Amino acid sequence: MFRKTEIRRALEKRDAKRLRELLNGTVDDEENARELLRLIRHTGCLIDVYGGYREADWLKALIEVLTDALSGPPLDVLSSLLTEALTITLIFRQIKDAVKKLDVSALPAAQQAWAVIAWASSHMGTMHEKSLGPPKQVPLLVRAGANTLDAGDGRTFDMDSILAGTEQFLRMTLGMLAYENGWWDQQGKLVIPQDAVPPKVDANVAGSYIYLASIWDLVLGASETLRFWGGSVDMASVATDDATEEKSTQIIFDLHLGTHLYFEIARLRVMQIEIDTHMYSLGLPEPDYGDMHAELMPLPPNGFISFDELSTHVILDMLYHLDLGEGTKINGLNPAVLTRGYAVLRRCYYQEFGQADLSLVEIDRPRLVQALRNGSLSDFEIEAFLATVTFGRDSKDLFDCPIIASDDGKLYLLRSFSQFASLPRVIVSRLTSMRSKFENKGPRFELEVIDEFVENGVPAKGFTFTIGAEEYQFDCVVLWEDYVFVFECKNYLLPSESAAQEFYFMEAMNDATRQVQRLTSVLQGNRDKLLEQFETAPEVLTFVPVILNAMPFSTDEQRNGVYMYDYSALNRFFDGKISVNQPIKTDEGWIRVEHVVKKLWEGPKPRAIDLISQMTMPVQLAGEFPRWREQGLVVGLSNNISMVVPILQKEAACSKDLLQAIGVSDEVADRMLELGNEIHSKLTGSSRSEIPDEDESSD
Repeated sequence: MFRKTEIRRALEKRDAKRLRELLNGTVDDEENARELLRLIRHTGCLIDVYGGYREADWLKALIEVLTDALSGPPLDVLSSLLTEALTITLIFRQIKDAVKKLDVSALPAAQQAWAVIAWASSHMGTMHEKSLGPPKQVPLLVRAGANTLDAGDGRTFDMDSILAGTEQFLRMTLGMLAYENGWWDQQGKLVIPQDAVPPKVDANVAGSYIYLASIWDLVLGASETLRFWGGSVDMASVATDDATEEKSTQIIFDLHLGTHLYFEIARLRVMQIEIDTHMYSLGLPEPDYGDMHAELMPLPPNGFISFDELSTHVILDMLYHLDLGEGTKINGLNPAVLTRGYAVLRRCYYQEFGQADLSLVEIDRPRLVQALRNGSLSDFEIEAFLATVTFGRDSKDLFDCPIIASDDGKLYLLRSFSQFASLPRVIVSRLTSMRSKFENKGPRFELEVIDEFVENGVPAKGFTFTIGAEEYQFDCVVLWEDYVFVFECKNYLLPSESAAQEFYFMEAMNDATRQVQRLTSVLQGNRDKLLEQFETAPEVLTFVPVILNAMPFSTDEQRNGVYMYDYSALNRFFDGKISVNQPIKTDEGWIRVEHVVKKLWEGPKPRAIDLISQMTMPVQLAGEFPRWREQGLVVGLSNNISMVVPILQKEAACSKDLLQAIGVSDEVADRMLELGNEIHSKLTGSSRSEIPDEDESSD
């Protein structure tokens, strides 16, 4: 028997002996051989990332096991995988060789780590103060991609990209140093030696890691995309100087990024919805948050200790359909306790602008523990929380895990990472990385979908029936004119920006596709079951299977005849319009004027065919597609080796481009721009052309 889960675990743990036992006589079947090769590629176990002796021994043992187990065509595939892995390994070794030549590498390893931590923390604080000081908006907006930093020469930079890049740089640098020096403890947490903290940080020395650490992360991402989504990596000789006929080696990744674009657009939509929801919570009356150092604070909904905590509960309730207080626990913590822990940490170490020291700060453990106790966490939950937010081998984000441990038992907080991150996004990120599941989030979402149709005058029901021993559960069935929509409602959290996590999300979508196909088929063959719910129905019906996501994830491609749509788009569909928010400058500052530019229905009210049209090409995708381009990023690894990696780049688009993308006619688009000009001229006495196109956004 081919034991897929155990084989994957043996590959991930680099256990050649166990792998040989599991493969004994199980891969003679061609299908099993293909699945084994798929697991080998997905786990990346052929790639020698860090170049240690253990990895070299493992690769030798693995190849011996596989050549014994495989034969025929699978061996040719293995040969191709080895070539691919060796090419990627070469890139990592080139990066490591370059690191060794840097001035920072002359410092003791621990001093390098603390210097880079201090540099990144200081850089983060400086960026925040330049963009926000004093802040005129809540910290949430910093991580929502809404802020720009004015360089003073007419250029602006996206703050979210700068902050994310700094976090990425520090995370990858710590990962490189930890693997080189064995700083992972038995629980996989990073533990840096304390005896080499530099008294003063040379920013030029510490910051010299940033280029190579960024390349390291780029290669990891490209490698993961290649392994899960397909493509190729090749080496080519390119001319560098025609006169001398000198040539250099170029490593070229050819990656499949199409599906990744859907996730990029979905994350942007989450940011916008999150901001809108957050604005709603701003109108709620704020409770008395009390003194967490002196009194016991009950958990929500009976008490809140900060606006951060209050708004997080509102956002996760309204946007993510989650009940944070339910009993499901991850690593010993339910979502309410996890949120309370982050909120306490923030309140303990929050500092006002102008007075803030946003660098690394040593945590007063007894004081923090007492504050967590006052926040209604048990001693077990306190230890579980501190372990959860301490950076380790499996941490994906320093915004989620802002605590660094040293080998003398001390804990340090990356205050600039902790203070300014979006707490709702931090919580969702942690729940996603811990692969949490909540029992009630599905049924609640299903009821909301049914209500959405019923409130708009369209019959919809959820029901269950059995045929023989088989049970069939329908989340939402809509009988609309002569169409039957069979909705399979899914409330899966969006994956992190990881090719692997995106792959497994789509695997779950494939499972949902098979499920809704099964349900649609049985309903087609049992008209009486449909009539039990709706009493009457047209004689000829068209069945439309749909996966409806709670998260704003849609595609413009059917999967085996199944549409993939989302709840926020369904809300917009019933709203019936697309509006453009146009910025106009007045004497009192910028204002936005809303123009309704496109209706989503052909007639005065929605029809089933209108919804099918929207699911075929969701308007939110149509408006975003023109703004994205795939381009090759060329990166130098050494004097004679470079690398080309394709990336998705978002470009500015003018109002007319966006209007045309969502199907607005040229005539209407031109009239909308003329109208904007007229309004702007009346208010300001100046031409609308002075306003930059990139300041315009569509709703």
